[in-house]
Amino acid sequence: SRAGIWVECLRTRQPFVWNDYPNYPGKHDLPSGHAELTRLMSVPVFDQGRVCLILGVGNKTSAYDAADVERVQLIGNDLWRIACKARVEQALQEKVTELESVNRQLMTSQMQLLQSEKLAAVGQLAAGVAHEINNPIAFVNTNLGMLKIYMQSLLTLLAVYERCASANSEEDGVNLAQARTQADLA
Repeated sequence: SRAGIWVECLRTRQPFVWNDYPNYPGKHDLPSGHAELTRLMSVPVFDQGRVCLILGVGNKTSAYDAADVERVQLIGNDLWRIACKARVEQALQEKVTELESVNRQLMTSQMQLLQSEKLAAVGQLAAGVAHEINNPIAFVNTNLGMLKIYMQSLLTLLAVYERCASANSEEDGVNLAQARTQADLA
């Protein structure tokens, strides 16, 4: 009720034309500084059955007619399509920006995952190499004690042979046979 004549088209949901404003029965005082009105037209623009825009035109030198209403409706429809298109483009740009951000995060995560996989592969390779080195070393290390025993037996036998070679006595022959048995040469 306080909006005045301009929203009469909203109340009636159809274009409103008044070609004699000074004699309009429901007029309100115009705001300070407002141009004097002689005639006016207000046209609603609909989107999916609801008023989404109102265009108001005033003070044409001649009376408003159906052609004026049609022109304003066409302009209003085009303005609404432009506004909707701008909103859709803005929403689309926001979505593109969001998707670019998500894509950057995804690429960063992918690079981190790839780096982690590379490090895991290097770790497995190092463990495999260490295992391949440790096995022969452990084998040699555990058998060094036996090798030491065998070498002492051989060195003892060799010492007996050297003594026998220089002395050649019966006692030496017994010592040599005993040393051979202890060395378990077979």
